[in-house]
Amino acid sequence: MSTANRKGWLCLEAISWCLNLTGKYAGEAALVCMVIIIGVGVVARYIFNSPIKFTEDVSMALMIPLTFLPLAFVMKERAHISVDIVFRRLPSKYQNMLSLISQFLVIAYCFILLANAFKVMQEMVKVGKVYFSVDLPYAVPMGCLLAGVCFMLLAVVISTATDIKNKISRGG
Repeated sequence: MSTANRKGWLCLEAISWCLNLTGKYAGEAALVCMVIIIGVGVVARYIFNSPIKFTEDVSMALMIPLTFLPLAFVMKERAHISVDIVFRRLPSKYQNMLSLISQFLVIAYCFILLANAFKVMQEMVKVGKVYFSVDLPYAVPMGCLLAGVCFMLLAVVISTATDIKNKISRGG
């Protein structure tokens, strides 16, 4: 690999790393906000007998960034829940092959999810659908979904390319 290609690759990995951390911290912020808002809503409803109207809408809106923005970070850390009781018992050759197939399936799923989420977001923007209690457009959480899937797609493509490059350089 030439020096220019190596620098470009390192730059792409650095961008992916920054996006992964951004998604992680945004997901954590969404979780903290959600816990606070729901907690305040419960106290207001059951102690002061005065429910806060926006609690449910904001919680639903925060669920999407909480779920999708940290995806790339979790994938990069290989922290997804998996059942690998059979996988671990396979020879390394088959483990590598299944891992690669899995990564290509994730890439395909990301493209499908992107296409469908983009269509839904366009429709929501066209009809102007909003969370009524806070006047927040539905397109905002859908934008978080799109961003999270793009982060994930970049991370899995880099991971897959790195795995392939390592296999080729080792001759396996």
